Amino acid sequence: MPPTVDGMLGGLSEVAPVDEKESLQLLKRLKSSRPEMSWSAAADLGGGIGRVTKNVLALHFQKVDLIEQNASLTSMAKKDYLADCSQLRAIETSGLQTWKPKPSTYDCVWMQWVAGYVLDPHFVALLQRVGASLTPGGVFVVKENVTHPATCALWMDHADASTIRSRQYFEELFRLAGLRVVRCTKQQQWPADLYPIQVWVLEPAADPSAALLSGGQRTAS
Repeated sequence: MPPTVDGMLGGLSEVAPVDEKESLQLLKRLKSSRPEMSWSAAADLGGGIGRVTKNVLALHFQKVDLIEQNASLTSMAKKDYLADCSQLRAIETSGLQTWKPKPSTYDCVWMQWVAGYVLDPHFVALLQRVGASLTPGGVFVVKENVTHPATCALWMDHADASTIRSRQYFEELFRLAGLRVVRCTKQQQWPADLYPIQVWVLEPAADPSAALLSGGQRTAS
């Protein structure tokens, strides 16, 4: 795909405004509901050329790191799309299956439309590493397509080499990684002919074994 917003969205750049609007609304709600959360540093995982970095995270965090394994995309981000983004701190060309953030580094880690390219064992390990990278009060936001309710737990796109998991499938992987769901929302404005979007706000469970057994608490809005 070309290193453009339209390319990053699979030719559906028209969904970008509503996607970004609701993501910004989520961060505003977090600011009011989580006084313990700092707003210094964020990471954009699998961020492509930096659409979410520039239009969402940079509007709330002082510093943002972009993590993307495709060198042509990180090159475009650095030279063009994020060239005027003063909040950009670093661009790292790395696959999420091998990315190892330092402990207690980020107030927010954001992962959107990339989990479908990460195998389950790698995803669980990534979730654990991200949990350890969060500062006190920090959150991991996962925003992904999910399968339609009562259809299938996992849909595979062989042409695109990707998967779409169900909401329950995702939440089981979160529990296996010792993360607790503190907020679960659905993208409200979204084309009916596309797979629905679910957004989770996660934090490390105080007792990971308890989260694995009970599934932790969750709130919906």
